[in-house]
Amino acid sequence: MKKEKTPKTNEKKRATRFENLSSIDNMAVGFPGYMKDMNNHLATIASAMSTTQEREQEIVEQKRRLLSEIGGLPGITQAEVIRAASLFSSNPSQMEIFYSSPNDEWKKEVVLDLLSRNA
Repeated sequence: MKKEKTPKTNEKKRATRFENLSSIDNMAVGFPGYMKDMNNHLATIASAMSTTQEREQEIVEQKRRLLSEIGGLPGITQAEVIRAASLFSSNPSQMEIFYSSPNDEWKKEVVLDLLSRNA
């Protein structure tokens, strides 16, 4: 036998529907604020990613420049260029010394010193 719906069951269903509509209304009212907050968060994330990409590009350019400068020094072999570039990358203070050296002769001495200490 099928259970008959009582007035209380119908009232409960109406109340539940009303509560659901009320929740939807609340969501609709709060949605623009939520989206504004989400937009701010996404903008922050995009900015951080852009800054990271810019920094990574700077590092790539710095390594290219380093390879080019070490490779242009007289008497430095290709193998020494690669090894020195690798050592400079892991030792930023030595790279600062290299770049602040006044001429190629000094830069060559910095490279040779770095290579001899890490032989």
